[in-house]
Amino acid sequence: MVDIEHECALSLDWATKSGCKFADLRFHRVTYFSGNKRESKQGVYARVYYDGSWGFFYYDRIQRKREGLIRTIRSAMKIAKTKPLAQKFEIPSELRATTDEVEKGLNCNTETVKEILNYIQGLVQNTGVLHHDVRKCQLKENLIIIQNSIGTSIRTRWRFIKIDLSLIHNKHLDIRQDFSITFSSIKEAKRYLTDAIRDISETMNLLSYSRKRAYRNEKPKWLIFSPTTAGTIFHEVCGHGSEADFPASSTFFPMKKGTEISSKEISVFDDPLLSNLLTSYDYDDEGVPAKRKVLVDHGVFVKQLSNIMTAGSMNIELTGNGRAQDHRSFPFVRMSNIIISPGKWTMEKIIEESKSAIYVNQLYGNISKTFSSVCRGSYFVNSHGEVERIANSIILHGDTFDILKNIDAVENKIYLQSVDCIKGKQRLEVGIGCGHIRLPTANIVVKGM
Repeated sequence: MVDIEHECALSLDWATKSGCKFADLRFHRVTYFSGNKRESKQGVYARVYYDGSWGFFYYDRIQRKREGLIRTIRSAMKIAKTKPLAQKFEIPSELRATTDEVEKGLNCNTETVKEILNYIQGLVQNTGVLHHDVRKCQLKENLIIIQNSIGTSIRTRWRFIKIDLSLIHNKHLDIRQDFSITFSSIKEAKRYLTDAIRDISETMNLLSYSRKRAYRNEKPKWLIFSPTTAGTIFHEVCGHGSEADFPASSTFFPMKKGTEISSKEISVFDDPLLSNLLTSYDYDDEGVPAKRKVLVDHGVFVKQLSNIMTAGSMNIELTGNGRAQDHRSFPFVRMSNIIISPGKWTMEKIIEESKSAIYVNQLYGNISKTFSSVCRGSYFVNSHGEVERIANSIILHGDTFDILKNIDAVENKIYLQSVDCIKGKQRLEVGIGCGHIRLPTANIVVKGM
C-alpha cells in the first residue's frame, strides 16, 4: 500500500530543491450517495511559486507515487515560467507546519436522510399553518489531503447532507420561504430545523393576518428586509468586499481599514468554525487553520480576508480563507459563514413600529457600490397594520453604503442558511446568518408601487 503522505513529502522536497519558493499538493475526492449507488470524482493538483510567478496544474486522477506527483509539480513549474512576473511573494509569517486528521459526520447515511425528512414533516404539520416541498436532498462525502513545502500535512474526511426546502402557507400560497440546510450531525440538524421552522412560521403568520388592499395612496416610509434578502446584501458587501484578491475581483475592493460602511447597529463576522455546517471547516483548502474574524465592528470595516498567495503578496494577515471548488480549481480568497450580530428588536416589534413599510422577501439584481435591485414576492404593511402582497415587482435604487448606514433596527435572532456563490467560475457553498433588518426609505428610490 502506497503511503500518499510520504510520497507527497518526498515530491515537495524535490520541488524545494528545484527552486520553488513554495509548493503544495492537494488531493480531492468527492463521493455522491444515492440509494445503494455511489459516484466519485477525484484528482490531484500542484501549485508552485517558481521563478517569480505562480503555476498551477492538475490531473483528473489520484497520483499516488512519487514519479506522478513530481510530474504534476514539474508541469506547474513550466506554467509558472510562461507567465509574466507577479508581485513579490514572501511566505506569510503566520504559516506554520501543521499535521492533523479531521473526520466528521461519518455516521450520516441514507437512513439519516429518511429520519431528517420525517422529522421535517412532523415539524411542519405541528405548525398547523404550513406545508413544505423538498426541492433537493443530497448525501455527499469529501476527502481532502493537503501537503505543502512548509511541512503541513492535513487530511480531512467529511460526510454531510444538504436539504433545499420550501415552506408554504396553507391559506395563502403566495407566502413562502425557501432555505437550505447542510449538516453532518443529526442532533445539530434537528435543533436548527426546530428553531428555523418555528420562526419562519411566526413570520408568515404576521404577514398573513390581513389581505386587504393595504398600500393604496400610501407612500412607503420603511423597508424591512427578510433574513434571506438582508443576508444577500451583507454577503455581497461585507463578504466579497473583504476578500483581498490579487488581482482584485471584487466591486468593493479595496475597502480600507477604519472606513465607516454601515450603521453602528451592524457588526459582521466571518466564522468558519460554526459546528457541523458544510460551509464550516477546521482547515481551509490550503491547510491553514480556520479562525473567527471580525470584519465590521459596529459599522467600521476592520479586516480583509486572505489566502497564502494574497497574504504573502500584499503583506497582510493570513486569515485561512483559501477555498477551491475541487482539484481543478486554484484557491481563491472566499468567505465562509458571514454572520451578522443579532440586535435588540423582535420581529413583532419591527412590524408594529414600521407602518407604511415594504417587506422585501426576494431580491434580484446588482449590489455593488450602487444598489439597484428588483424585489418580488414583497408585502406592504399600511399605517393601520394591514398587510397585502404586492403583485408587481418593485425596483429599489440607491447608494449601497448610504443604505447600510441608515439601518436602525436589527432582529435579535440569526437564521442560518447556505447559498451557492460563484466567483471566477468556481461554485462554492457559503453560509449566511442574519435576522430581519429595517431602514427608512429616505435615501432610496422606490419604483413600481
